[in-house]
Amino acid sequence: MNKELNFKSLVDILKKNGKQNHNGIGFINGNNSEKILTYRDLYLNSLCILNTLQKSGIRKGDELILQVEDNEDFILIFWACLLGGIIPVPVTIGNNNEHKLKIFKIWNKLNNPYIISSQKVIVGLEQYANKNNLNLIREVLDKSVLTDDNLISSSPGIEFTPTPQDIAFIQYSSGSTGDPKGVILTHENLLTNISQMINGSNMTDKETFLSWMPLTHDMGIIGMHLVPFALNAIHYFIPTTLFIRRPTLWFIKINEHKVTITSSPNFGYSYFLMHYKPEIASDWDLSHVRLIFNGAEPISPDLCNQFLKELSKYGLKKTTIFPVYGLAEASLGAAFPTLNEEFITVRLDRSSLKIGQKVRSSESNDCVSFVDVGYPLEGIEMRICNEKDETLEDCTIGYIQIKGKNVTSGYYNEKKKSEETIRAGWLNTGDLGFMNNGRLVITGRGKDIIFVNGQNFYPHDIERVAEGLEDIKLGYIVACGVVNPKEQSDKTLLFVLYKKDLKNFIHLSKKLKKYISEQMGLDVYKVIPVKKIPKTTSGKFERYKLGKMYLDGEFTSVLNELNDLEKSQFTNMYNDELDTTTYETKNFIVPNSEIQEKLGTIVKKVFKVERIGINENFFDLGGNSLLLVQMHEKIEQLYPGKVTITDLFSYPTISKMAEYIENSGGDYKTIELTPIKFPAVFFSPEKNREEGAVFKYKLNESITNSIQNMCTDYKIGTNEFLLTTFLILLDKVSINEKIIIQTIFENENVAQQLDISVDKNKDMLNVLKLINQKERNIELLQTYSVKDILERKVNKGKEEVIPLFCANSKVSSKFRLLNVYDFILCSNNNQNEIDLDFQYDCKRLNKDNMKKLFNNYIRLVEIFVNHYIEETKGVLI
Repeated sequence: MNKELNFKSLVDILKKNGKQNHNGIGFINGNNSEKILTYRDLYLNSLCILNTLQKSGIRKGDELILQVEDNEDFILIFWACLLGGIIPVPVTIGNNNEHKLKIFKIWNKLNNPYIISSQKVIVGLEQYANKNNLNLIREVLDKSVLTDDNLISSSPGIEFTPTPQDIAFIQYSSGSTGDPKGVILTHENLLTNISQMINGSNMTDKETFLSWMPLTHDMGIIGMHLVPFALNAIHYFIPTTLFIRRPTLWFIKINEHKVTITSSPNFGYSYFLMHYKPEIASDWDLSHVRLIFNGAEPISPDLCNQFLKELSKYGLKKTTIFPVYGLAEASLGAAFPTLNEEFITVRLDRSSLKIGQKVRSSESNDCVSFVDVGYPLEGIEMRICNEKDETLEDCTIGYIQIKGKNVTSGYYNEKKKSEETIRAGWLNTGDLGFMNNGRLVITGRGKDIIFVNGQNFYPHDIERVAEGLEDIKLGYIVACGVVNPKEQSDKTLLFVLYKKDLKNFIHLSKKLKKYISEQMGLDVYKVIPVKKIPKTTSGKFERYKLGKMYLDGEFTSVLNELNDLEKSQFTNMYNDELDTTTYETKNFIVPNSEIQEKLGTIVKKVFKVERIGINENFFDLGGNSLLLVQMHEKIEQLYPGKVTITDLFSYPTISKMAEYIENSGGDYKTIELTPIKFPAVFFSPEKNREEGAVFKYKLNESITNSIQNMCTDYKIGTNEFLLTTFLILLDKVSINEKIIIQTIFENENVAQQLDISVDKNKDMLNVLKLINQKERNIELLQTYSVKDILERKVNKGKEEVIPLFCANSKVSSKFRLLNVYDFILCSNNNQNEIDLDFQYDCKRLNKDNMKKLFNNYIRLVEIFVNHYIEETKGVLI
C-alpha cells in the first residue's frame, strides 16, 4: 500500500519531527567517535542559525552558497535557510582552481547571492581571484558568513511558511565548471519524489540509513537525508573524506548500527574492495542490510557480482544490490527495479547501440554488458525518443525523456537552456537507453560526461582548462572518456592536433598531464597526437569517433613510438658550449632525514611505487584528489594538525613538504654548513688581504623579456631559473659529486641549505624541463637562522667554499655574510631588467678566476635563453 506524505513543504517535516526527541542523525567521525543530533535539536539550532543569517543581511529569496565541509554544520545551515525562505545552493568544496572558478561562475548566475564557508576557503577564493583579476571577489568578501564563528544565536530567527511551489534549493551538478547549470527544485518536486522513492522501495520508519556520499550530491542530500528525515528514521553520515581515508569504516559501521539501507555509486564498491581485508570482517553480520542503492554513474555488473561474492560470506543477500536510475532534474529517483530480485545483466552486440537502432542480444566475447534499472517510479512518465522527439519502439536506442510533478521546471536563470531541455512538458535527460516491456536499460550518455572516481567531468571543461597552456591553441585539443568494461569507469584521453616531430610532443604530453592534474585533480590516462580531429558538418567535435579509434587500436603504433622515444631521448647539447668538464648523472635523491623518510614511506604506499625521490612531484606520480586525501590521512597520524589537504597542492614534493612540516612551528635548528670543494686555482696566496669585491652585470630588456617568457612557459619563477643556472655552473666547476648551496629567498633572516643533484647528460631542452620541475632535483637539508650562523664559527677546508644565492637582494648586510659565505650571487628583478651582483671574499679567492666564474654564469644564462628562443621559433602545434 502506498504511503502518502501529508506535507505542503519540507519545513512541515522539520516542525513535525522537531516535536520529538527520540530519533536523530548520527555523525560518525571515526571508529570510536560519533555524535547524535536529535531532530528536536536540529529544529531549534537551525532556528537560531537563521537568526545569525538574517543579522548578516540575508533575506527571504536571497541565495546562500553553501561551501561547508562539516556534515552537521551543513545540515543545520541547510534547514536554517529553508526555515527563513533563503535559497540554499550547495556546492562541492574543492582544492583545485576549477572548483574555485565554479563558485564565481555560479555567483554570476544568482540574483542576490551570499556565501557561507570557513575562513580558509574564503581566503583561498580571494587568492584565486586576485591571481586571475576577478574583481567580483570584493562582493564575495562583503557578502560572506564564516562558519568559524559561532553560528547558533541565543534567540531564534523569523520563520517563513513556504508554499509547495516555492524553491527549496538549487542543485548544481558535480560536473561542468565552465558553465554550471542550477536545477530548480521546489518543495512540491521534492516531496513528490521522496514519496515516490519511499513507495518504490517499501521504506518504513524502522529503517536505519548510512551514507558516505557528499551532501552537495543529490543522492547524499535527498536520498540519504531528506528521505529518512521524511520517514522520521535514524540515519548516519560518514564524511566523504573519512571514507576515502578509511573505506572499510563504511561496512564496519553498517554492521555496528544494523543499517538496513545504504548507497554508493560504482566507484565506492571498487574502492571498498581495494582496501577490504577478510580479517576485519570476521564478526560481521550483514543479513539486516535490505538495500544498497547503486546509481549516479554507469553500473558495472562484474563489479556488483564481485562485491556480492565477497560480502555474501557475512550474510549479505544477493538481492540487496538495488540498481537505480536518477538525476537532479527528477529531484533524484526516476526508475527502480522490483524489490527482492537479483539485479539483471543485459548483454548486447556493441554494434547495435546507435540512436534509432534495435538492440541485439549477444553472448560473444566482444559484447557489452549493462544493468536493468527497472520501472519508472509511480507518477513518472518515461519514453525513448530520437533527436526529433519522436517516440521509438521497445528495444530501440534513444534519448530518455521524463515527465511528472517531481521533474524540475528548468534551470535557475537559464531560460534558453531550460527551453532546450524541456519541450512540451518532456525533459530530455541527455542519457541514452531503451525500454523493454516497461523496464529501462541505460546504455550511454549523450552528454559526453566522463566518470572518474565518483566525480563527473565534462570534456569541454577539460579542453577549456587545457587551452590555458600557451602551447595549446583553441580547437586543437579534444577530451573524451573510454570505458573500462569491467569496472564501468572511464579513462580520460586527450587528443592533440599535432603535425610536427614526435620528439617534442613528449614534453607537451607531460606538461598537459601535470597541468590538468593541478588544475582539476584529474588524472589523464593518455595524451595522443592526431593529424586530424573528426568534426560534424556543423563543426562539433566527434569525440566518440576518437574514443572508438583508440579502443580499436588505431593509435597503438604512435603510442609505442612515443614510448620508445621517451626512453632514448638524451643528448649533451650545452656541454659543447661551455669550456668545462662533463658531469655524472645524479638527479635521483633519496630521503635522508627522518621526516623525509617517513613521508617517502607514505608516498610509496599511497602511489604504489617502489622508490621515490624527494623532489618528484606528486602530480607526476599520478596524484589526484583521491590519492592526496589518503596521503593527508597518513601524514595527519604522524604530524597532527601540521598539514591540510590544500598544503599538498602547495608543497607537492617530499622535500618541500618536509621543510613545511619542520618549519610549521617556526623553530629553526642550528646546523653545520656543508662546504663544497673548488679547484686550487680559485684560491689566492695568503698575502692577499683585499676586502670583499663585487662584480655587477645588468641583463638587458631583450634578455630579461626572454627569461620572463621562458619562465612563464615553464611555470617557474625567474629566481628559480637563476638559481638553477647557478647550480649547473657550480656543478661543472666543483670537484664534489653533490653541490651543497645556501639560499635566501623570502626572509632575509632565514636561509636554506640545499643538496643539489644535476644530470650531466641532459640536453638543453631537458635542462629546461628540469627547471620546469621546480627544484624537484633539489633536496632540502635544513632551514636555519642567518643570525645564528653569523654568530658561529664555520668549519671548512683550505680549498672548500660555501656559496650563497640571494633572491631579489633580500639581504641588507651582504658584506657581513662574507664572514661565512665565500661568494654570493644576488638577483634584483625589475620589470624590464635583471641586475646581478656577484660578491666574493678576496681574502681567500682569486679575482681573475672569480671574474671568469661570473662571466661563465652570464654566458650560461644567455645559452639557456638562446636555446629557448630556438626551440620556440616554430609553433609547437
